[in-house]
Amino acid sequence: MKFVKEIVKKEKITSQSVVAKDIKEKYNNYYFGFPFEDYSHYLTGVAEKVRVNIENSLKKLDLNIWESMYETNDTFKLLVRFYANLENYCNSQLETEKDKPLPNKIKLLKLSPVLENTLIELDDMRNQTIQGAYELSSEDKEKVNNTVVNFTLNLIEKHIKPLINGKKLKAKYNYVDLRDLNSEIKIFLNAYLNGIFNHGKSANTQIKTFLEQILIN
Repeated sequence: MKFVKEIVKKEKITSQSVVAKDIKEKYNNYYFGFPFEDYSHYLTGVAEKVRVNIENSLKKLDLNIWESMYETNDTFKLLVRFYANLENYCNSQLETEKDKPLPNKIKLLKLSPVLENTLIELDDMRNQTIQGAYELSSEDKEKVNNTVVNFTLNLIEKHIKPLINGKKLKAKYNYVDLRDLNSEIKIFLNAYLNGIFNHGKSANTQIKTFLEQILIN
């Protein structure tokens, strides 16, 4: 009797293993509800939906005003245009603070301490340069370029971070592997951002770091 029970137990375990394997193989090759389509097709469809959501969100940000800054290679002009855009952005986000000095508005944007301090420092540098009391050095030029890219990426992150939250994506598209989806999103954002920023290796490094950080879920 004990022998028979052991046989039944083994058969049950084997049967469960086969079922689990079948399910795993099914979802590795097909997505639920469409048994004649493969996983890559499902992944492409999900990635396209996420891409459209990202693009629609960025349209609200109106990146055109930020993209237009990169038409000039003159760092001083870039600095002036950037702060004009920054002031307008602050006013749109902080309507009750429009009459306050720009440094005060910057502090209300809830940026990282490093970015906040850099923006305030460069604003002072801009004012001195306009008055002819300061001349931008090569180090200043690099700092301006890096800060412009960093701030713009910060704006983009605020808009798209909720759209690529791992838990939310997994709950909505529970048959997709987040590693695969992240790769698709990364390819799209990398091409998109490199189309905006044209400051060479420095910008490329910032974009790479940005993508690595924002896609951690």
